[in-house]
Amino acid sequence: TGHEQEIGNLAGFITTLNGVEHVEILPFHQMGAFKWKELGLEYKLEHTESPDQEILDRVRQQFADRGLRVY
Repeated sequence: TGHEQEIGNLAGFITTLNGVEHVEILPFHQMGAFKWKELGLEYKLEHTESPDQEILDRVRQQFADRGLRVY
C-alpha cells in the first residue's frame, strides 16, 4: 500500500542521518483526546484507530530490514 512505501521511504531517509542509534515505534492512541475537549477544541483525530499488532510488527520490520535497531 501507499503507507508501506511511505514508511519504507522514511526508514531509508533515517539511515542517512548521522547519530541515530535506534528508532522507537510508538502506536497512535487516544489518551490526549480529553485535553482537546477540555479546551473546547475540535479533535480531528477522534475517529482514528490505533494500529493493530500486525501493522506495528510490519513497520518495525521495515526499519529493521534497513539495518536500524528498533524498539
